[in-house]
Amino acid sequence: PRRILVSHVARAVQPGEVVLVRVTTSSPVETVTGDLALGPLHFYRMADPLAWEAVMGLDLDTKAGPFRLTIREVYGGTTADVHYGLNVTPKRFPARRISVDERFVNPPASELPRIEREAKRTAAILAIASPTRLWDGPFLPPVPGPATSSFGRISIINGLRRSPHTGTDFQAAVGTPVEAPNAGTVVLSEPLYYSGDTVIIDHGLGVFSFLAHLSRRDVAAGDH
Repeated sequence: PRRILVSHVARAVQPGEVVLVRVTTSSPVETVTGDLALGPLHFYRMADPLAWEAVMGLDLDTKAGPFRLTIREVYGGTTADVHYGLNVTPKRFPARRISVDERFVNPPASELPRIEREAKRTAAILAIASPTRLWDGPFLPPVPGPATSSFGRISIINGLRRSPHTGTDFQAAVGTPVEAPNAGTVVLSEPLYYSGDTVIIDHGLGVFSFLAHLSRRDVAAGDH
């Protein structure tokens, strides 16, 4: 019988982290798929025909405790499933206090249709996992220098607690070129209400870069 070995690599198995899931089979298979409570896992074949990998993000609201994946391989019309367990440990996120123009905290009623329209559009873009892996090698920071705020940090804006920060900030002078973190296709390039001039890059298999608060955009949707 064929054997399926599952393992993972991660900085930490906690909310807001990324986990690399690895599958090794004892003989070549046609496809490997995965399923978990957060949605499907999109595996890609490595140079080794027996090795597959998938990138999995753990949402900020992922509950601590056991977390089970179901891995399925297909070979010659037959399928084989294996279950793999992770243990999610809790994480405490730091808080930041910032002051911004009140219209970005409580937008005027006239802007609500635009905000809703943009939210639906970006959600639809991010919900589609293109079938081909476009990235290659490690992802790079968009601008030089360390991040100035962490993903998941709790935001207290104008004295009120708001949703956690679902991005990472980098400090750079106006006009600094922003590099694509990896290869991909631009799927959005336009101004949005909350994130300003924004570019979204589809790297394939459900992996995206969301580049916000830009001073200028030099790419258009469809550019590689």
